[in-house]
Amino acid sequence: MYVRQLRGWLVRLFGLFHRKEREREFAEELESHLAFHIADNLRAGMSPEEARRRALIKLGGVTLTQELYGEQRGLPMLETLFQDLGFGLRMLHKNPGFSMIAILTLALGIGATSAIFSLIQGVLLTPPPYQQPERIALISTARTDGQQTSRPRGWPAAQWLEWQKEAKSFEAIAAYFWEFNFIISENGSESVEGMIVTKEYFSVTGLKPALGRTFQDSDAVVNAPQVIILGYDLWQRRFNGDPNIIGKTIPFRGFFGAPPPTVIGVMPPSVRFLPSPNLAGDPNYNVNAQVEWWLPARFSPRFLKAPVLTVVGRLKNGATLDAAQTELASITARQAQADRDFAGVTARTQSLTVELNRDGRRILLPLFGAAALVLLIACGNVAALLLVRGLQRQREYAVRGALGAGRVALFRQASVESLLLALLGGALGVGLAFGVVKLFKLIGGHAIPRLDAVTTGWPVLACGLGAAAIAALLAGFLPAMRAARLDPIQALRRE
Repeated sequence: MYVRQLRGWLVRLFGLFHRKEREREFAEELESHLAFHIADNLRAGMSPEEARRRALIKLGGVTLTQELYGEQRGLPMLETLFQDLGFGLRMLHKNPGFSMIAILTLALGIGATSAIFSLIQGVLLTPPPYQQPERIALISTARTDGQQTSRPRGWPAAQWLEWQKEAKSFEAIAAYFWEFNFIISENGSESVEGMIVTKEYFSVTGLKPALGRTFQDSDAVVNAPQVIILGYDLWQRRFNGDPNIIGKTIPFRGFFGAPPPTVIGVMPPSVRFLPSPNLAGDPNYNVNAQVEWWLPARFSPRFLKAPVLTVVGRLKNGATLDAAQTELASITARQAQADRDFAGVTARTQSLTVELNRDGRRILLPLFGAAALVLLIACGNVAALLLVRGLQRQREYAVRGALGAGRVALFRQASVESLLLALLGGALGVGLAFGVVKLFKLIGGHAIPRLDAVTTGWPVLACGLGAAAIAALLAGFLPAMRAARLDPIQALRRE
């Protein structure tokens, strides 16, 4: 049964194509039947006029029969919609001043809303590009001695090593810090940004190399041969994507005159820095910079107490942030009792996703509220314009109602006109949204994590379409209801 119904709908849909040719063929066939009936009536002794009248009665009327045939062979609702769309376009073209004002007003509201929602979708609603990011916890410092500092300090390597031994809430805990101005001196010098990381960094984040391997225990030994992992863009830019780069020594200026490192791996594209709260306020710190290289962290005894590290961990299944924080705080307190150099701070665990989205929420959510308010005001203004225009078209609506157009038809026609305005405003607004997103990425790229990864494609189009539908509903409902409730007799009497 369903197959038969589907086949019937497909026949009706395809019946919309070559409609004029089908109607012409049916009219010719109908005329031939009418001619046969007229001939029979003439042979029965009727006059030509009577013979045609009786033939038309027997066929049920040519026009009515053609309409019934068209309804059975097509989709009347779709055809009516096309007629309303055509009429609406003609009315908009007839009043270009009104149309341009309404379209530009809606474009402003739709464009602003679409742009900000696209940014929210890319920054706040898209998960970070790490394996199971909800299990990654950023471990930052909190003062317990009441001292005020301009920004949080980092962790000493000695505390991280203690957590490695005693913390049971984590699968792995990694430490890292950010460095720049390392110079590659082949084919000219270039300043690049990278990270000094412990080997656990890649297991915590779940990042896998595109070529080669990540760091091992032997790479972290102080006097071991220096090794390096390259970022994808650096590999492409400076080494032309050499597939045999693994095992080669590159001219890289390392710490304190360290020898040039050997490449052991290449990471996939667009790997960015993890947050580093202890670098907040550093003018050189770019939260959206791509990591160009990774070196293994090697902690000599004289650097074990330097508070420079950012620490991040991967929680075990079932472990919570609160339980992990309590455990780390207990370990840190025991360390402070044993060594006063570690006193005055405690651990604070925070979801990596929350930390990444903190600045985005602070900036983007108020902007979205403002953009939504602009859209609401724009819809109100267009609704007022449509109401005024509806008063000017009362005679037209009255005549259409007197000729048989029902309230549903009048409501549909007024709604279609507002929908056309919203769609045209949405198309213009989407173009505006593309520009706003690019401008915002250019201005705020250093302030909001992952902002530079926001794409201006389908998200903007989808947001624009949704905003246009909302605008059509808000702006067109009241004018359409007023047109549907118009009393044709009273309206014509007032003329």
